[in-house]
Amino acid sequence: MYYFDRNENLKRAQNLIEKGTPDALRYACLELRFCIESICYEKLKLYEKHVPKKVYETWQPKKVIEILQEYDPYVLEDYEISFWSEKPDGTPDKFILGEKHTNLRFGILKKHYYKLGNYLHAPTLSQQINDLTCKQDLKPYLQSMLPDISAAALNTFNGNIAMVAHFNCKECGHYIVRNIESLKKNPVAVCINENCNAEYDVIVNEENTSWKLRELDYDCPNCKKKNYLGAHHLKDGQVIKCFSCSTRYVLFRYWHIKELIENKT
Repeated sequence: MYYFDRNENLKRAQNLIEKGTPDALRYACLELRFCIESICYEKLKLYEKHVPKKVYETWQPKKVIEILQEYDPYVLEDYEISFWSEKPDGTPDKFILGEKHTNLRFGILKKHYYKLGNYLHAPTLSQQINDLTCKQDLKPYLQSMLPDISAAALNTFNGNIAMVAHFNCKECGHYIVRNIESLKKNPVAVCINENCNAEYDVIVNEENTSWKLRELDYDCPNCKKKNYLGAHHLKDGQVIKCFSCSTRYVLFRYWHIKELIENKT
């Protein structure tokens, strides 16, 4: 049983909409929500190397896409890919294969996904009193969104094609990969190893990409030697050790007060 298959969800929704009874339309809303969720979750799988594992716990499609947009500004762009044979001189020869990929419009996620959910609950007392259940216009409403959802659900291929920069974390050795265009907008990368979370400032230029660990430097109170500490270690109760004399310290934050200087006229 393809309970969470986007194509099967879409087919069931189409059949239920065509049937048109109040019960059928309500179940069509459920199938369309399943279809939207499946499309977004499949997109998330493509970014496994980019995003922390905790993102996989996110169930709201809108939130999933918002997170992915931080890692790839073009995650919602449609694209077409073609394969051609090559002549000896390197120019294209014969067409082999080509496909177009259509992404789900963000408006569907932002507006319609949650509106569909309204039809999956019993009407509130206020809705019952004022007859605001809106069942009479549900069929044309569902029919209006079918083209956009169908175009995304019926894609035969999915991909994450982008220029990326990659690096092994200096703290834990975990592989970090980030979209170049994303780094141009937000030049910060965080290790996706949840036991590390080291933070890096990234400089992107035409020749190469450089990664610098965000650090705090301090002088050891005992031996006066300079030490360096990754910014991701700055948390209450963290035990640190001097690189030179091995004296151990514990990090903590504290509150303090100072006199409030009132403006006097």
